[in-house]
Amino acid sequence: MWLKKHGLFFLVIVFTFLLFLLFTGWENHPAFSAASDWPQFQKDEFKSGQISVKTPVLSPRPAWSKFIFRQGSLGIQNTPVVSGGTVYVFAGNRLVAMEKKTGETLWEKDLGAHGNLQIPTPAIGAGKVFVATFDGYLMAFDAQSGAELWSKKVSERGFQCPVTYHEGKIFIGEGGTGGETNSYYCLDEDGVVKWVYTAQTAGYLWCGAAVVGNFLVFGNVDGVLTSVYKDTGVPADILDLREAARISFAQDRPGRIRASVTYQNGYLYTTSEAGADAGYLWKIGLDLNNGRFLNEGFSTPIGFSTSTPVVYAGRIYVGQGEHGYPGSLVCLSEANGQILWSCPVEQGVKSSPALLVADTGVYIYFTTAKNDGFLYCLDEEGRLVWKYNPPDEGYIIQGVAATEGMVFLGTSGGYLYCFAEEEEWPSFQRNIQNSGRSPSPAPIEEPGVAWQVFTHYTSTHGIDHSPVIANGKVVVVDVDEYAWAFDVITGKVLWSTKLTGGLRFNLSTPAYGEGKFFVAASTGHIYALDENSGQIIWSGKLTHGTGQKEELSTQVLYHEGKVYVGSWEGVYYCLDASGEEGAPKILWQYVTNGAFEWWSGPVVIGDYLLFGDSNSVLVSVYKDSGVKVDEINLSIHYNLVAGKIRSAVTCNSKTKRIYLTSSGSGNGYLYALGFDPLTGEFNPDSGWYTSIGGYTSSTPAVHAGQVYVCSGSFFKQGGLYCLRETDGDLLWKNEFTGYGSEASPAISIQNGKAYIYITTDCAKGAVYCFDEGGNMKWEFIPDHPEYVLAGVALADNKVFFVNDAGYLYALGSYVAWDVNCDGQVNLLDMVIIGQHFGQTGNPGWMRTDVNKDGVINVLDMVLVGQHWTG
Repeated sequence: MWLKKHGLFFLVIVFTFLLFLLFTGWENHPAFSAASDWPQFQKDEFKSGQISVKTPVLSPRPAWSKFIFRQGSLGIQNTPVVSGGTVYVFAGNRLVAMEKKTGETLWEKDLGAHGNLQIPTPAIGAGKVFVATFDGYLMAFDAQSGAELWSKKVSERGFQCPVTYHEGKIFIGEGGTGGETNSYYCLDEDGVVKWVYTAQTAGYLWCGAAVVGNFLVFGNVDGVLTSVYKDTGVPADILDLREAARISFAQDRPGRIRASVTYQNGYLYTTSEAGADAGYLWKIGLDLNNGRFLNEGFSTPIGFSTSTPVVYAGRIYVGQGEHGYPGSLVCLSEANGQILWSCPVEQGVKSSPALLVADTGVYIYFTTAKNDGFLYCLDEEGRLVWKYNPPDEGYIIQGVAATEGMVFLGTSGGYLYCFAEEEEWPSFQRNIQNSGRSPSPAPIEEPGVAWQVFTHYTSTHGIDHSPVIANGKVVVVDVDEYAWAFDVITGKVLWSTKLTGGLRFNLSTPAYGEGKFFVAASTGHIYALDENSGQIIWSGKLTHGTGQKEELSTQVLYHEGKVYVGSWEGVYYCLDASGEEGAPKILWQYVTNGAFEWWSGPVVIGDYLLFGDSNSVLVSVYKDSGVKVDEINLSIHYNLVAGKIRSAVTCNSKTKRIYLTSSGSGNGYLYALGFDPLTGEFNPDSGWYTSIGGYTSSTPAVHAGQVYVCSGSFFKQGGLYCLRETDGDLLWKNEFTGYGSEASPAISIQNGKAYIYITTDCAKGAVYCFDEGGNMKWEFIPDHPEYVLAGVALADNKVFFVNDAGYLYALGSYVAWDVNCDGQVNLLDMVIIGQHFGQTGNPGWMRTDVNKDGVINVLDMVLVGQHWTG
């Protein structure tokens, strides 16, 4: 009966799908290398170490992790490689191919006993994965299926450097630090040895080659560079870095080359190490006509280095430092080798940096060589954007592989990690920096309601915090202390969970991490809810006060296995995200004599956690211990009545400033304050403050030299302000009559332009979109109007907001045939129509009535099909 009733719908779906296959093609493509791939060590045969992207990883989300291999202290000792939609990693006896977005295993191979220490990074070319082993084998596998194509013993000395692939050939050097002679090999993709170059050297540890025109160039551990004809292996030139007769910048003690050679702009670059505290960065000219080294370039002492340099836009980026010793990421002038800046880190940087080049700037990713090491991201001026400590405690020796919106890292703990740019809105203002910026497009013309849902409503209160969005789920907590999860596309209820009821409404924005939503309540309870079922994994009460002091009042923040939240009674808590026997596990507490009132949420900057209190005191503590590093009293420093800090802090790494607001004695203030992300100390001499109306609880959002912030409330007039970031001068403002906005602005970056979204706190609270010049693009008043205390969330091409009527709205671009408002017209729109097929109502009563004739049928599907985008 069911099939008979809905048979037409499924015939249409099948027909549509067949058309899709006909016009787009359906074939299994072998792995290939595109501009966005990272198919070998440092990306390509030049070892360029850089990739142009639309989306750099500036708000890292641990997208997935997978255990690969570990034996004793050995795990993943080389970098992963990426081709198409697949990431490959080689460790111990395992070669594994995974879907790069999800980590799903596509295939894996047991390579047999070849040793647990596998240093060589594989390479991908011509649909094959080429693997070199520590005991001297070379192997090839089909990149798509994992089928072994060939395997052969090539070297008795073994391989300890990355495989280089170029135009059907693979190149690799043998040996590490011993023996009188060692060889560099060239094989074709079928495993046939084409040539062997043998030299008096102890080996080629990490000495990957660069293909430069007709030549192959590589270094060795004796401090010698070699250039050979890539097709024959015949030597073109040999250069000992001690040869003052050959190069004017030779060194008496250059040490060992234990890095690959990279080539850019007519020059070769590499590094050497002469002990734990000595080494050089080398720039050497190469004649492309005969492969001979030229007396052009320089050698700059930078200390111990095994890092392969990356050259971009007149600058050289390279790591420095041995494990167990201080280290840094160094930037030098490409023209003369002068050190432009150096960013010190915990221990040596033996890894090779990876550059993601975007319209917004250049970002450098590298790791520290230590147990329980870190992954860093810096901007082109050496300013910290973020650092991340992977959850295992393994040693990190190699760098990352990068692709559009993702970086991949393996550790000696045996895990492969994928860090992706956050595309959703999993916490207040989207990320740990509270940036409020999203790469997700959002409606810039008059929007339509993609879907709306009702939760609970009690005495002018419904939902009073901004939604959070993670893994396709939109989560809110209503006035009756129900936590809800809705499908981001359809608005379908996925689950609801009753929490401990209280006397007050809930203003704390939840946060997502580790498959859990962390919810803080006005009763002082905190919960970890399973993202798929809503089941309470652990919960408990943290506070001890009564009345207002019972509340957990700030936004919740998740970061690196920890959960942070503040209370009205003046305690900031750091909790273990895993809990303990069904209850919260407190790791540390920070106590003040003030209160952490509504919206005074934390921010993570490097190793530090920053938050403000009701006494206008801003504090910086170590995020792992809660030990105070620095504090500043805004009232004392600026000689004003700063009042209560009721905003979170946000930051801009490029200016080394933080931004926040406060309100006192009838004035609202916006602050820009210097902060050193490496020391955790405030720099009050850098920055400014300015008045922005009579009251503000808005967390600023910063983009492209402008600061956006709201002022006012349901009883205080205010609006949206735009100020110049350098000095705080007002550029424009849009004020409302008789009321204001308690929202924190959300920014969608589209085609290089910023669009700002806010809400208004009045009886008919609305959502607004402004362009970066202050022009209102649209206003949306919901059909169930009420006060709106919270700002919006941006994800899935939509604007999500809540109100005190108890409603959650999803606004999308108003195009009738884009049923789910995701910016595309495709099979998903057909499926949603099918879910309501045959229903009737007033014309246009729901979006699935595409032609607005009062009935959902095949005519609606036809309209969708006529505007198909795929």
